[in-house]
Amino acid sequence: MQQIDAVDDPNSFVEDIRTELMRVTQNEDNSQDAFIVHSDLKAIWSRSRVHTLLKLCCLCPENMLDQVADIIIDHYLKTISILVHIPWMQWPRFIGVFLGNATTWKEARIVGRNDDNLPYNLQDLREFLGNYARGFDFHQWLFLPVRIGERRSASLADYTEDHRLPVLKTEPLGRGASGVVYRETIAPGCLALGSGSWNAEVNEHSFSGSLEPSTNNCRASKLLVNISRLRKILTPRVLS
Repeated sequence: MQQIDAVDDPNSFVEDIRTELMRVTQNEDNSQDAFIVHSDLKAIWSRSRVHTLLKLCCLCPENMLDQVADIIIDHYLKTISILVHIPWMQWPRFIGVFLGNATTWKEARIVGRNDDNLPYNLQDLREFLGNYARGFDFHQWLFLPVRIGERRSASLADYTEDHRLPVLKTEPLGRGASGVVYRETIAPGCLALGSGSWNAEVNEHSFSGSLEPSTNNCRASKLLVNISRLRKILTPRVLS
């Protein structure tokens, strides 16, 4: 990943980050299917870049930089990426609005505006983002691809058409004994592999199975059925 040289212009710095976010966007040709995986955010937001954002854009005092940078790297990469993407122009307010001016995670999490609190509804966003609320509301989904096989994904009612499927490619392979066989290629870090692990953050993962699971209910077929159901929820426009 190319690193940004030292800069003294906050607008140029933010625009360079925004350009990199656009470069790593998957399915970029369709805004309703586009998404960015977390591993790419971690690659873009090196520690030195977080320091630059805090010092140059957020006007964070020198004696707080290391502590606040730790909090941002662990709990706010999606949030700062959304703000860059909109683009937000009120960075000096960031530490106050999103961390409550805290210098420890224990204090910052009380504010309730970190990555774990995504997605927000528009009404809540208006309370602390004002005119930027609608942009944040629309673009936050770019950074929240569904994690297929995650425990909470068992409740399909939790999803709306705003969520993005992390599918990079779907290929029909032919017909099997129990139905059409497909190969789905899932983006890095978005497919549960069991025992709490996920497909490698640096690698895509492909699997094949039938949309009609056979009596042995193989795991690949179960995943395909879940993807099929999610696709109907997330992309209702294709059903009309």
